[in-house]
Amino acid sequence: MRPGRDIAAAVTLLAALAHAPGAPAQRAALIFDPDQGTVLFAEHANRPSYPASLTKLMTVYLVLETIDAGRLAFDQEVVVSKNAARQEPKKLGLAAGTRIRLDQVLLAIIVLSANDAAVVAADAVAGDETRFAARMSEKARALGMSRTTFRNASGLPDPAQVTTARDIAVLARALRRDFPAHFHLFAKTHFDYRGRRYEGHNNFVRGYRGSDGLKTGFTCRAGYNLAASAARDGRRLMGVVLGARTAVRRDGRMVRLFDAAYARAQATPVAPSLDALANAPDPKGAPNRSFIAEQCIDVGGGRVVGRAYGWVSGWSLEFGIEVERTLAMRAVRRFIRDHRATLRGGRPLLIPRVARDAVYQLAVTGLKQDNATATCRAVRDDNPYCVVRPPEAAKLALESARRSIAAARKRTKVNAGAGGVRTKRHRSDMLP
Repeated sequence: MRPGRDIAAAVTLLAALAHAPGAPAQRAALIFDPDQGTVLFAEHANRPSYPASLTKLMTVYLVLETIDAGRLAFDQEVVVSKNAARQEPKKLGLAAGTRIRLDQVLLAIIVLSANDAAVVAADAVAGDETRFAARMSEKARALGMSRTTFRNASGLPDPAQVTTARDIAVLARALRRDFPAHFHLFAKTHFDYRGRRYEGHNNFVRGYRGSDGLKTGFTCRAGYNLAASAARDGRRLMGVVLGARTAVRRDGRMVRLFDAAYARAQATPVAPSLDALANAPDPKGAPNRSFIAEQCIDVGGGRVVGRAYGWVSGWSLEFGIEVERTLAMRAVRRFIRDHRATLRGGRPLLIPRVARDAVYQLAVTGLKQDNATATCRAVRDDNPYCVVRPPEAAKLALESARRSIAAARKRTKVNAGAGGVRTKRHRSDMLP
């Protein structure tokens, strides 16, 4: 097979994984009236999802709470710690040991979704990010966010940092209710810092009539998230969309949901309140770790992952994808442990793919055909993607992946030798 065809085959398979029935993110949406408290639309409102930069809504909540209590001030200068300075992009580029006004920190968090600014805020409120994250979870419980856990101030990926659309709605409502004098900050679309203007990327705030703020979020595993607020003709609505595959789909869905809610002023609520919605059943116990947002599937400018982990022997089954090798190996081992009755003797197999970030196809090999088939049947409801491969088919898939990577490496070297610039690793997990 020619190298170009190998690359195309790898991309086609990766795209198929991303669009397979079992692969969508834990897509969720919610539209509600914050004044009346009624829920006008709900889709998977209690389904666990990764918050991404919607985490920063809680970061801002705790900062504003501390300011209103008189323990901090907007014009107060706070110190940039080493931990804050070494945060991954997106960031303001703050240097350790320097000082920055707290009002500029807040604008950098809200408008730019700067991860270094979020940690500066955490340090100012609690002394360090670890203690701040504990406060975040405590405040979540106090506000009624019953299915949310925070582990950091920025929303950078952490498997234990989860939320739901309903919980984000509770937080958005609390921000407006508890800080009416400061809520206008969430409508900012730019800010100036040290002679430079920084533009935001919240297109819903920029383009939707009546919109007055809140926040976007994105990581490869979370997908595209948005919490929004708008007021028209004396009526206010708030909404949450989680797990969209692209920013365009996320924004478009929010627009359609808001338009529909405004058009049906007398619609019967689907729930009398956010509190009542909390009692609705939870369809899944954990976020879908085999989802990857479309932006993260990018061969043309991508980083090449290094090698396969494991070798094929016997029958194999494939059941998902993961963007980090350590988490991928952990997921396969957990899958084997959870299905030990039928996967006894199975060994982990990670098949690398060419993508903007490392992407691994999760598999178990060394199985008997009957055992592999029984396992896929057992998980079919939660993972329709699960596929059983005979030995030769699995070996061909692995060899195809290796050839694709070799071809991509060769192409990268040729481009660099011709005067091109090597593509730097782009941590798309760390975009706002």
